[in-house]
Amino acid sequence: MVIVLVAGGYRFQQQLDQRLDPKLEGAELWVQGSVASLPRQTPDFHQFLFKPGSRQAVLAGIPDTIQVTWAQPPRQVEPGVTLHLKLRLKPPIGLVNFQGYDREQSLFAAGIGALATVVDYRASPQENTGDFKLLKARDAVRKRIRDVLPEGEPRALLLALAIADRSELEGDSWNVLRITGTGHLLAISGLHIGLAGVIGFFVVRLFVPLLAWFKSGNRAMVACSIGSFLTALGYGALAGFPVSTLRALAMLAVALALLCSRRATNPLRAWAIAVGLVLLLDPFAPLTPGFWLSFGAVLALLLYFSPRPQAPTWWSTLPRAQLAVTAVTLPLGIYWFQAGAWLSLPANLLAIPWVSLVSVPLVLATLATWPFATLGEWPLELAWRSCQALSWFLTTLADHAGGRVWQTPVASFASVALAIAGGLLLLLPRGLAVRWLGLCLMLPLLLPRAPTLDAGAYRVENLDVGQGQAVLVETRNHTLLYDTGPGDGEGRDLVGSVIAPVLARDGTSAPDLVVVSHGDLDHAGGLQTLRDHFGELSIRYNRRNPQAEPPLCHDSQSWNWDGVHFQVLHPSRWLPYQGNDSSCVISIDNGRHRTLLSGDISIVIEDRLAHSLDDYYLLTVPHHGSASSSGHALLFAARPQLAVASAAYGNRFGFPRPEVTQRYQRLGSTLLSTIDCGAVSTHFPVDGKPRSSAARLARDAPWRWHPPISCMASSEPGMYHLPRKNSKE
Repeated sequence: MVIVLVAGGYRFQQQLDQRLDPKLEGAELWVQGSVASLPRQTPDFHQFLFKPGSRQAVLAGIPDTIQVTWAQPPRQVEPGVTLHLKLRLKPPIGLVNFQGYDREQSLFAAGIGALATVVDYRASPQENTGDFKLLKARDAVRKRIRDVLPEGEPRALLLALAIADRSELEGDSWNVLRITGTGHLLAISGLHIGLAGVIGFFVVRLFVPLLAWFKSGNRAMVACSIGSFLTALGYGALAGFPVSTLRALAMLAVALALLCSRRATNPLRAWAIAVGLVLLLDPFAPLTPGFWLSFGAVLALLLYFSPRPQAPTWWSTLPRAQLAVTAVTLPLGIYWFQAGAWLSLPANLLAIPWVSLVSVPLVLATLATWPFATLGEWPLELAWRSCQALSWFLTTLADHAGGRVWQTPVASFASVALAIAGGLLLLLPRGLAVRWLGLCLMLPLLLPRAPTLDAGAYRVENLDVGQGQAVLVETRNHTLLYDTGPGDGEGRDLVGSVIAPVLARDGTSAPDLVVVSHGDLDHAGGLQTLRDHFGELSIRYNRRNPQAEPPLCHDSQSWNWDGVHFQVLHPSRWLPYQGNDSSCVISIDNGRHRTLLSGDISIVIEDRLAHSLDDYYLLTVPHHGSASSSGHALLFAARPQLAVASAAYGNRFGFPRPEVTQRYQRLGSTLLSTIDCGAVSTHFPVDGKPRSSAARLARDAPWRWHPPISCMASSEPGMYHLPRKNSKE
């Protein structure tokens, strides 16, 4: 344990030191290096890991692993080739909200020290280096599968099972996997590695009797164990050794070592040894949900299959084992994803045997016969057919179930720990009365949350959605979502990663009202996904060419929720659609403090509204801080104490513009941006002063790029502070 802690601490500090020097933020530098991953390819861009090859680049403060995005590259990007690129660099910074996906944590766990976009490149023959042989082998498998099989979800599933390449899985495919709770089947882990090990064991055993040397002593068992591990190791290598594979290989190595030694040991000790081995190999593994889910599932199975007074019948073993795994992994899933899948049990009861007994063996047969092109065609065809059947089953099940997931409130660490302990108690043998105490320990996780706001109080949360806007307004019993964040209107948006987790925080199933201020995709891009996610919604949407539904938002509308008054101030119902200037402007008032949601209105509309405005505590900065908004008439009429601008880090517009920032500063207002602070939440009580908090502070972590002092953060030595490029423009 001491060795694990020391090695992990060293690697952790080493990873912190490998991140981009903030002085290089925004710099454009020529860097020569090698493509170090399977590129993710879309019609618009290629994305890949890039390892600088020159010592000068490392000495200049450039990290040894960069995630590069190349918009419409002029040539195919292949793994292992050397490229000479001009890169625009930025630190590994991501969106930070109070709930939901933490990209900065994922980038840190993956060892990515910088993000970059390609500005230019020097045309030269792509040099294939002698390194990255394993990566090139994976790419060769991917190319052949793509050449032979038609594009579609079955091929995407096959690539995931064969080489852990999920780049072809589209939004609809991920949604089906999420609804059915079967995403774990695509992680090459214990199920797949175990099958590879079993196949390797028995293949070697077929040939052992032919060699007399192996017939004496324990040599035959050692030979079969070596064959088993090498087969599993080869499969794990083609998967790129993700965390789930490392865990499975460690467990297999421990089990085979015990088998060869002919010594009995406690399975939990073997499990603990495997945990230690994985932490030595990858100390960042605990930062990923897969680490906890995979080891939790194995622990549940070990307890379930432990010796019992009465063994279960063969036909009940699989559903009971699935229930055992669910009892432990469900609390972990709620903690990491704030969601659960009602269809998980029936879907997995059929999908797990199908993948175990049909798909994975056919995939392994395909890989084993890969050098023999003709021989490898028929298992590849059968493997594709098996994935086609799996895709049909999961899609049909998801469609018939209405396509919904179970959104859960944010779980505390204590409630999750109690629920896991309860799940483990439920796995004890029959006859032990204490096992039913497990249900009581799971209740705190599943009980609905009490309202967190008093009548007359409200909370405004400006979500961090990059270059777009989404604002959540909550009263005691109601929720308003103002704008749906950026997206393409076809499923590529931030609803699943940002908006849905925040809505689920207090057990909210869906917002009571969705207002889309206007039709620009940085405000309306997530609307269709929101409808798919929650079903029927009450929507008001200002757009060009309106149809009957949903209705428009206009100045004759007002409503009261729990003692809080909402009034639409703009636009008039008789005005034609004028893009940004048709943004729905909403005033919120609880009798003590007011908030103004302004959309993307320009100074022209601000001047028209100024005469009807009173003092406001909070103002969402119009048009993300554009110089064409936040005019003097609006600021002097509203006199906001706090203003929040929603914009993306390093955005090409320079929002919020320096001149706009100066206007608020001269007025004495505090201007915060989601660039610096992440999401900003402001609580307006019935009595007392409003209180604001920033997500970058609330979710503080050693890998977090810390906000400047303007986000109410004190400077701490040794911390990475968010570069302030925009403020210098």
